[in-house]
Amino acid sequence: MLAFVRVPVAHGAIIGAWNCRKTSTSSRAIDKIRTEDVEDALEVDQVDEEYALFSFGHSERNSERVAMVKPGSEVDFPLDLAEAECEVVVIAKVWKVNERKLAVLGSLDKFTTLAGIEVEVREGELVISSCGVWLKREVGILLIRTRYASERLSVLVFGEQKPDVSFSVDGKPVLSASCVEIKREAWLCGIAIVADEDTTSGLDIWTITVHLD
Repeated sequence: MLAFVRVPVAHGAIIGAWNCRKTSTSSRAIDKIRTEDVEDALEVDQVDEEYALFSFGHSERNSERVAMVKPGSEVDFPLDLAEAECEVVVIAKVWKVNERKLAVLGSLDKFTTLAGIEVEVREGELVISSCGVWLKREVGILLIRTRYASERLSVLVFGEQKPDVSFSVDGKPVLSASCVEIKREAWLCGIAIVADEDTTSGLDIWTITVHLD
């Protein structure tokens, strides 16, 4: 059984999958998420932007599985659920920031990972002075606003090389960010958002800035 929840301000959706089978021969459920499932979850007639699919690993055989959905492509994302198992798959828009592609997965320590999450990309121009010569290049930052503290607020960054990614929370740099390759050319990067006086803005909303160089 599949169920969908769209989260417009996070530019994504969540798919929940449950194994409800009760048979005498086999209780394992083997299925897949298809193109129409992604379209239904996003409430669109057809996918016209890139999205990432990521399975959390609530079930034994579906841990941290990643796929990219492109316009016009067919989605074939397998699920293998044992008896009474469930799985969560997040659909997250792929953003391009400073020539790198990334998707905001939200709070991986929560079942509804995109709850309370807002995502925005800001483009700008960085001006650098080098030996008296002024250089300009287009730069961008990704902003995540969250209403909830999280042990694993995470983004997925795509590319062959380990990304040079940094985070700040309410303007304060975070030194304890993690970044590990979970699949070829897919890096899971994240931080913890702790509800204390050092990180909270006092408005029950944290603003996380993600920089990619």
